[in-house]
Amino acid sequence: MNVVAMSAPSLARLNNLVAIVEELREIHPDMTLNQLIVLLQVAANPGISQKDIMDKTGLADSSASRIVSILSEYGDRATGPFHLIELIPSKNDRRYKELFMTKKGRALIDRLLNLMGKGLR
Repeated sequence: MNVVAMSAPSLARLNNLVAIVEELREIHPDMTLNQLIVLLQVAANPGISQKDIMDKTGLADSSASRIVSILSEYGDRATGPFHLIELIPSKNDRRYKELFMTKKGRALIDRLLNLMGKGLR
């Protein structure tokens, strides 16, 4: 087995990532990795559709739908609503919903980005 030492900057970034994950677990202990990925897609692409999320993440329709419900005000039986995103009917086609961050969702993303920034200095 070959053991490779990490450089100090790599260790600092890794420790920063651990701090970010711990912060997220403290705020939302039940959040899964797929839920985080969908949340980040919405944060990075305001107005994204559920279909676009499926295309970008490879999630099945049923999984994407469930995650969007959990992240919004709807939730599901096993997980209460997180209130991090909101679904707004599309102006072009009322059958579709556009996904946007709520104030609570934006605050969470800002906290995580702030922690990321601390590790880059």
